[in-house]
Amino acid sequence: MAACQTVKFPVIIDCTGQVLEMENLDFVPYTGANKDVDLGEFGAKIGNLEFDITPTNKPITEGSVVWNDADGTLDVILKGAKTTLQVGQEQVIRVVNGTGSDLTELGYKCVRINDAQGQRPKVVLAQSNTEANTVNTIGIVTEDILKNQEGYVTTFGYVRGINTTGSLQGETWNDGDVLYLSSTVAGGLTKTAPSKVIVVGFVIHSHITQGSIFIRVHDVLAGTGSNPVYSTQTFSSTGLLTSFTFNHLLGTIPTNVTVEPLTQDSREYSHITYTSTQVTIHYPIAPLVGTNNIKFNVSIL
Repeated sequence: MAACQTVKFPVIIDCTGQVLEMENLDFVPYTGANKDVDLGEFGAKIGNLEFDITPTNKPITEGSVVWNDADGTLDVILKGAKTTLQVGQEQVIRVVNGTGSDLTELGYKCVRINDAQGQRPKVVLAQSNTEANTVNTIGIVTEDILKNQEGYVTTFGYVRGINTTGSLQGETWNDGDVLYLSSTVAGGLTKTAPSKVIVVGFVIHSHITQGSIFIRVHDVLAGTGSNPVYSTQTFSSTGLLTSFTFNHLLGTIPTNVTVEPLTQDSREYSHITYTSTQVTIHYPIAPLVGTNNIKFNVSIL
């Protein structure tokens, strides 16, 4: 008669069906798992993947993915584990720091591409003092990047956990302020538009340590001829005015004027008119009363 056989999976049982001992395997039940499973180089094929929207065991290592309920999307921890990408809500690019100095997340310098190295874009500090120093401006440094090393730059979306009060720049910033590439400080930002304008982003939360900026670089230079004049115009509504006028300084009648509302109260304008000296933005109904609540980015060609 054949010897009685035992069976493993994931317990050891005798031929009568009695459990003898638990095998020390990475076995996860359908519910109630109390540890992770390491599949090694093997994958998992499933029909769908549902994330816990209130995770308590949030990962901190690169290559990890977890639900971010605050932003309503998935967080992906990128290479080096210093930058987290909110899927579908921001964009980053991995670059080589070619500035000649270390770059820091808390310094959040604005950079432009000027070369390539190691099959990566190589960046230097951008500055709005010449066309050469503004062209190819891409975004804000979003992690510490040592000299000649690789790291991430945010080209669209949020940069968080920084001082956005304006004190680092000798200014006072408030929620909603438009931030421009500085003409006097390499890589710096300012809320005062220079003559050559690069809009870098907007202050979303003004705070000394937990501030945030939404990055949306407008790579448009002020100038003449084929280059548009680009500026920000701000007005205070009395609740009675249905039009807002400013001088465009183009010296001739524009061929095209584009207006981008920057505040909620600026929306719902009906049409734009312009002469050789002025642009007027018209509303069918006067906007709500407010101080500096009517604000536009304006491109005039």
